Amino acid sequence: MKKRTMIAGLLINACILPFPAMADNATIEDAIKRRPDLSSFYQALVNTGVNRELRADATYTVFAPTNEAFAKLTAEKYPCFYAASCRSEIADVMRNHIVPGEVHVTDVVRQRGGLYSIDKRFIAVAAPAVVGGRNVTSTNLLAGGILYKIDGLIANERELAAFQYPQYTYLPGEQVTTTTRRTIYDPACRVGHCPAGMQETTTVNKTTTMVPVAVLEPAR
Repeated sequence: MKKRTMIAGLLINACILPFPAMADNATIEDAIKRRPDLSSFYQALVNTGVNRELRADATYTVFAPTNEAFAKLTAEKYPCFYAASCRSEIADVMRNHIVPGEVHVTDVVRQRGGLYSIDKRFIAVAAPAVVGGRNVTSTNLLAGGILYKIDGLIANERELAAFQYPQYTYLPGEQVTTTTRRTIYDPACRVGHCPAGMQETTTVNKTTTMVPVAVLEPAR
C-alpha cells in the first residue's frame, strides 16, 4: 500500500454509541493498519486492491472482522479463499464490509433496518448492534468515518460456498508417441496366409494434468 493515506481529513468525532467507542484522529485505513487484531482484514484489502478503490475525498464506514473471525475460514475448508486465482471473489467479500459515508448502526436500526456497501450489496442491521449477522464489538469514531470491529465476515452461504473448492487448471504434459504395426495379407491368396507386407501407424498424443490453481499461484 502506498504510504499516503486513502482517506484524508478525518478528525475526532464526539458522537457516543451504546457500545464501547474510542476516539481516533487517524484515517480509517491507517486505523485498521495500526490494529494488530485487524491485520488479516488489512492484508486482504491490500492483496485484493480494494483499499485503492477508496476515494481520498470521500468518507466511509468500515466493519472490520477481527483476526479471530478470519481464522474461522480455514484453508482446509475454504482453500480458494487463500488462492490468488480467487482474488476477485475475495475482493467482493471485502467490499461487503465498506459502506459509503458515515453510518451509525443505531440510526440504521431505527430508520431502515439495513444499508448498502460500496458495491450495492444490501447489509441487514439489527438491534442492538448486529451487522450482516455479525456482532459489533467496538467502535472507533472518526470525523467523516467510523471503524467498527465485528466478530465475523459479512458473507452469506452462497458467497462462502465459492471458496470451498479450489479452482483447477490443466497443465500440458509430455508428448507421447505410439507406434502400431500390423501385417497386411494378400487378398488374392487362396491357400493359407500370404503376408504381403507390414503397415505401421504412428499416433502422437499430449497428456494433460489437472491441478489446483493454488498450487501454481501462491496465496497472497
